[in-house]
Amino acid sequence: MQFRRFLAVSAVALFAATAFAPAAFAQNGRPLVFGEKGMVVAASPTAAQIGQQVLATGGNAVDSVVATAAAVGLLEPNLSSPFGVGYLLYYSPEIGEVRGLEFGGRGPSGLDLSLYTSNDIRNRGALSIAVPGNIAGWVTVLEEYGTISVADAFAPTIALAEDGFPLTASMANSMNSLVNQATDSGYEETVTYWGRADGEPWKAGDIYRNQGYADTLRAVAEEGLGVVYGGRIGEQIADTVQKYGGVLSIEDLANFEPEWMTPVSTEYRGYTVYTSAPPSSGLQVLETLEILEGFDVGAMEHNSPEYLHLFMEAVNLAATDRDAYIGDPDFVDVPVEWLLSEENTEARRAALNLDEATVSYPPSYQEGTTHFAAADQWGNVVAITNTLSGGWGSRITAGDSGIIINNAYAYANHNPDHPGVIGPDRRQAWCLSPMMIFDANNEFWASVGTPGGETIQQTQAQVVVNLIDFQMDAQTAVERPRFAHTWMGQPNYDFPDFGVLSTSLDGGLPDEVYAELEAMGHPIERAERYGYTGSNAVIRFDSETGWYSGGADPRRLLYAVGL
Repeated sequence: MQFRRFLAVSAVALFAATAFAPAAFAQNGRPLVFGEKGMVVAASPTAAQIGQQVLATGGNAVDSVVATAAAVGLLEPNLSSPFGVGYLLYYSPEIGEVRGLEFGGRGPSGLDLSLYTSNDIRNRGALSIAVPGNIAGWVTVLEEYGTISVADAFAPTIALAEDGFPLTASMANSMNSLVNQATDSGYEETVTYWGRADGEPWKAGDIYRNQGYADTLRAVAEEGLGVVYGGRIGEQIADTVQKYGGVLSIEDLANFEPEWMTPVSTEYRGYTVYTSAPPSSGLQVLETLEILEGFDVGAMEHNSPEYLHLFMEAVNLAATDRDAYIGDPDFVDVPVEWLLSEENTEARRAALNLDEATVSYPPSYQEGTTHFAAADQWGNVVAITNTLSGGWGSRITAGDSGIIINNAYAYANHNPDHPGVIGPDRRQAWCLSPMMIFDANNEFWASVGTPGGETIQQTQAQVVVNLIDFQMDAQTAVERPRFAHTWMGQPNYDFPDFGVLSTSLDGGLPDEVYAELEAMGHPIERAERYGYTGSNAVIRFDSETGWYSGGADPRRLLYAVGL
């Protein structure tokens, strides 16, 4: 209780005292934040403060990131949830290696492709749900590498859920939209937990409380993961899903476990870049870097037409391989070594068209995603990407849990001939791709991560190049204008009329850049400021000074907090 009260009372004061000192201003005015004893970057200022306070009270990066994860699920519930899915990377000097944890959810045993007969069925509702994995991932990494109890990690968020917190205007509007849709669909649990008790719409500044969320976290802290994976909360999940026509069962939950995996990596200009292994699509980022290494990218003018065209075409080629090969390695052979081989890289470079656009990018889309990371004074670093898949997931709240369940299959592959096709007990090919970079001395150098669905692999590659080729600081690297190929409309694999491919390009560049790219055949969607180009979080470590720096992308409500 003392730990919980300390965090609740002191978070704002300590944030004001430490977060922005010392700082240097980057391109758009956001500060480059420094921390000698730690760093947290998260898509909520309150969640980042909670993570920082765990570090301040002696916790390590794992303790911090799990406390942050629980808070993000409450404060950014449209994009993350204990009943979502995720991937993380963990590094500790003590073990001397990067480890990956996959908790991406498997297909329910009753999953049948013939059930997905329309966009509405696959996009929202009970048949869009995969086995939830986030809370299992959080507790698994905490119990293996953390130093505090699950109860202490969840305590700040339990207090916040019970005491309440003011809604931002955007969250109030988003919750009103959710309640309207849930009302139309008859999802009574969602209306109960996310609507105002008086039936009026939410507005900015309203205090929101979620006792169900608090009770669920408390139950996991006191009874263990079994309460969700086979126990009484799991029964609520399965019963609610089946009530609305889904196939997820209590047995599916009882059989689920997160899996430790060896990350995939490549060498890029003397640095080693790690990301999550398949069925994550992180290989696309590594292959993009492999293709670009054949060019003196750092000598090009950053964000010039020449630079952007080369990058766009490299992304297209790497994405083609991602679409052709990435799936669940338990069911398909994913040729990781060959995809990153010199043979394949040379073939892809030879296929580059340096004069005109190919206008080709296969769809792979999840939009309801968030990324956060933490580093501590002992050199431990955790980078984690969580998602519901689409915003507000399935829109179904599990019983009295107060928690929205994912809609993992909204944007999954339903083609039985595709390596990434979903199926019973099968892991879907996710876009989630947290990354870590190590220098030539094999010392941790940076972590990079972002939400953004189909844009994740594209923006990750651009930020890595900003950091390495252009030696930008963490804040400048995430703020510079960038592009992303996106599908306007509904990006489905199975239904032929799924949208039109365009290339979103942030504003702020000279007019001739957009004009020259359009003349080369790129379908440019010029944003006034920021397009649909992710929201990257970067933690950098300077081995000479021993200080961390944090970069928080202004494209969303992302904050870096140093200690």
